Amino acid sequence: MTLLSLENAERREYNFLSSFVLTLARNMNRPFLLIAACLCVLFLFASVQAQEEPRSPSLDDVQTRAEVMDYLRRERTQIDRSTGGSQRHLALADLYFAVGDKLLEIATTDVETANAYRQKLTGFFFHMVEEIEGAEQRMETFIDELDEKGHHGIAELGRFNLFSLKAEKTGNSPENFEALQSELHTWVNRGIPFINVMHSGLTLARRNRVPAEQFLARLLEYVQSAECTLSPTERTRAVERIEREIETERFSQFRQRAMTAEVSPENFNAFKSEFKTWIDQGYFVFMVAPVGFDVAQKNGMTAEQFVKEMVEYIRSPQSSLPSDRKEPTIAQLEAMIRLAVGSDPKLYGRTLNNEIFNWESLRGKYVLIKFTATWCGPCKAVIPDMLEAYTKYRDKGFEIVSIYMWEHDSNPVETVKQHVERERLPWIILSEELTKRAGHGEYRESYGIGGVPTMVLVDKEGKVITQLRGETLQTRLAEIFEQK
Repeated sequence: MTLLSLENAERREYNFLSSFVLTLARNMNRPFLLIAACLCVLFLFASVQAQEEPRSPSLDDVQTRAEVMDYLRRERTQIDRSTGGSQRHLALADLYFAVGDKLLEIATTDVETANAYRQKLTGFFFHMVEEIEGAEQRMETFIDELDEKGHHGIAELGRFNLFSLKAEKTGNSPENFEALQSELHTWVNRGIPFINVMHSGLTLARRNRVPAEQFLARLLEYVQSAECTLSPTERTRAVERIEREIETERFSQFRQRAMTAEVSPENFNAFKSEFKTWIDQGYFVFMVAPVGFDVAQKNGMTAEQFVKEMVEYIRSPQSSLPSDRKEPTIAQLEAMIRLAVGSDPKLYGRTLNNEIFNWESLRGKYVLIKFTATWCGPCKAVIPDMLEAYTKYRDKGFEIVSIYMWEHDSNPVETVKQHVERERLPWIILSEELTKRAGHGEYRESYGIGGVPTMVLVDKEGKVITQLRGETLQTRLAEIFEQK
C-alpha cells in the first residue's frame, strides 16, 4: 500500500470510529459517556496525527551506516534552517561528534572506522571556527591518538585542516598568501588528497584577493617540478585536475560576463562567437547550453532557434570539434531544448506501481520536475525544502514529479521504493528502470541530463518557466502563489 493510500485508510478509520463513539454517547444520553467519547476522539485524532507525521528516528534507533548518514543529513538541514551564528556551529559540532561515536560503534571495517573519525574531525573543526577555549589543543590530542592507532592518513588530514583554519585567520593580502602558498605546496607531498589541497588553496586565494587562475598556474608549475614527489600516475591526475579547474574558472568568468552584459546585437554576436569556442573545445554541453538558452532568451531568440544556429555551425567546416563528437553534441543540445524555458517537456514514464504516467493530467497546475537519484547527496539536501513547499502550496495548485534515474544496484526499483518510504515523499514518483522496461529510452538521452539534481518549474500550460539553478524553490513559488 502506498503512503497516500495508507494515510487515507487511517483517516477513514478515524472518521468511522469517532462517528460511532459520538453516536453511541448521544443515544445513551449520559454525560459521562459523552465525556468518554470525546476523550476517545481526541486519542484517535492524536494517534492519526502521529501516524501521518511520524518523528524522525533518533540516533539510538538507527543501525546501519546508511541510516546514520541519512540521520546526519536530516539533522544538519534542520540545524542550518533553524539556527545561526555561534549556536549553529556549536550544534553542528555536537551533531558530528555524536555521529562519529555512533559510526565507531557500528564500524566493522577500517574504511568505516576512518569515516567515523572524519566525522569527529568535523566536530573539532566547528569548535575551532568558534575559537572555543582549548579546542586547538583537544584537536591536536585527538590527531595524536589517531596516529597512535595507526590511522596516519586521517591524522594528516586533521593536521591539514588545522593548517587551513589557521591560514584563513591570517591577514588577507597577496603578500601573506605568497607565504601560505609555499607552505600549501608541501602538503601535496604528504599524502593529503590533492583535491582537498587545491580547493583549500582556491579558498585562501579568493580570501587574499589573488586571482584563482594565478594560484592554479603556480600549483601546476609546482606539481610539474622536481620538488613534487607525487608518483607519475598521481602527478598526471593532479595535472588533469588543475587544468580542468582552470577551464572551469574561465567558464565561470565567461558565464558571468554573458549574464551581466547589456542586451544588444553586438554583445549577442560576441557571445555566440565565444559560445562556439566552448563547444569546439568539448566543454560540458550540459553546463554550456543553459547559458546559451538564457542569453538567447534575453535577446529575443528562442532556445530552438539558438540550437538550430549552433547545429549549423557544428556541422560546418568552421567548427574544430572532432568529427566523432559532432553528432553526440548535437543530440545533447537538441535534447536539452525540452527543458529550456518556454518548452513543453512532454514528460513520460512509469510510476513505482508500473502505471503509465499521464503528463496531460497535470495541466492547470504548477509542476516541479526533479531528475534525481537515491545516492545523490545534493538531491537529498533539497528534500526538506520540497516537502515544505508541497505542504504549503499543493492545495493551491502545485505538484511535484521526481524521476529516479541512474540507479545501478541489483534491484533499482526496490531501492527507490525504500528511499521514498524512508523520506515519506507524498508526490508523484517515476522510475527510469520501469520506464526503460516499458520500451522507452533513458532520460539522459531524451532530455540531455548531464547531472542530478536537475530541476525545472513548469506553469499551468505545461511550459517550463525556470530552471532552478541557485534560485531557491521557496522564493520562486512565493512569487507565484503569494503575490496574487
